[in-house]
Amino acid sequence: ELTRGFDEVGFQNAVRATLEYARKSAVAQRRNVRVTLTGNNLALTIDDVGPEAVGAGSFPRILPLPTPDPRCTGGQINQLCAPAGATFVLGGPASLDFSPLGRASAAAVYTVTNQPNITVVQETGHVR
Repeated sequence: ELTRGFDEVGFQNAVRATLEYARKSAVAQRRNVRVTLTGNNLALTIDDVGPEAVGAGSFPRILPLPTPDPRCTGGQINQLCAPAGATFVLGGPASLDFSPLGRASAAAVYTVTNQPNITVVQETGHVR
């Protein structure tokens, strides 16, 4: 129980960093990047082609995190998994796409138990 608060703060920071990484990867690689919330996990995928090319928007390839999350079982190197007991809630679409210009496909609010909201601004893609 004592470490639960620390786990929640750490996970909130990891969510923010993962969203920023997705945005920066989209810009750096000039590809659309998708962040998908499934259960209490975030998963990153990326397009193989530029946004104007045939096949754009299919997100066939995983985008590995810089450091794999040890909480994820099964070796998912593109996922961030919530610690036990943490609740992870999304206000917005279950999938959020970042364009090569860094813009988000929608505004989104991510909430981790007992922590301040993480907001993604649609027009700029900034995470705050």
